[in-house]
Amino acid sequence: MSSLGKQILRTIRHNQLLFPRETVLLGVSGGPDSVTLLYLLHELRQELGIQLQMVHVNHQLRKTAHRDEAFVRRLAQKLGLKFTAVKVKIKKTKSSLEELAREARLKAFFQIAQKNKIHVIALGHTRDDLAETVLMRIVRGTGLKGLQSILPKRNFGNYRLIRPLLETSRSSIEQYLRAQKIPYRIDHTNKQKKFFRNKVRAELLPLLQSRYNPQIKDVLAHLAQSSSLDYDFLYHEGQRHFCRLAVQNKKQKTIRLKLTSFLKLHPSLQRMVLRIAVENLKGSTNRLTLAHMENIETLLSQTKNGTTHLPASVSLEVKAPYLSIHL
Repeated sequence: MSSLGKQILRTIRHNQLLFPRETVLLGVSGGPDSVTLLYLLHELRQELGIQLQMVHVNHQLRKTAHRDEAFVRRLAQKLGLKFTAVKVKIKKTKSSLEELAREARLKAFFQIAQKNKIHVIALGHTRDDLAETVLMRIVRGTGLKGLQSILPKRNFGNYRLIRPLLETSRSSIEQYLRAQKIPYRIDHTNKQKKFFRNKVRAELLPLLQSRYNPQIKDVLAHLAQSSSLDYDFLYHEGQRHFCRLAVQNKKQKTIRLKLTSFLKLHPSLQRMVLRIAVENLKGSTNRLTLAHMENIETLLSQTKNGTTHLPASVSLEVKAPYLSIHL
């Protein structure tokens, strides 16, 4: 077993990412990270007692995209693995192209997983990706939830998204590929600085490494890990208080919280309970910002009835003895 294989095996077991007799759907772009994960999981499949299937998403954004698909298809044939290729069209909106492509990719992964009755999806994010994402979110502005960044394991209903390379550096991956003489594809758009992540990778991180802290990637990764533990505790405490305080009317799409009891909570827990209430109503807290929370807190501090509006047609009404969230 390769040294990197041993490291990935420790990561998988420590984080309980995989279990015997599971089938894993592995997203393979053809780049160095996903190709490394493919070869490592293929190497470890008997040790772990798992089966592998591959999926490649062709975003059709580059003229060479068909070559990436063909390359991954050949890899699947070489390793004797079931392979699915999915073509998606990205409709340009106000969101960044990076974000739109990521959403389309994940949607395709879940669709293929559902079709093949697979409940585990593996992605090739590395420790470098983790550091970049944390730094991007700090620059753009984020809270404790955002600082978690990329998690090694995340559940989406019946599906589990895992990232076995999250404790592995990009340099270790490049060294492994050279030593094993494994070919891979290069996405030249990763060098285009019109994308925010590429600017962080090519300019900001090297600056921080050279002038402020050579171990900045480790520092950012540790920050993400610490934030994840803290957020997990806060979220579970928020859930406990939400269950105690909330009365939900699904037909009317309303959640009512007992106002007096809610106001006795620590401000951090108040925010978490509100986030959980919005999440229960609309499925996510996307676009719910610090400014919205501050508007709610201003309304509550005025000790009188009132209403404030939140994203996606959600409104919050204070009318004693309840605080009500409506969709």
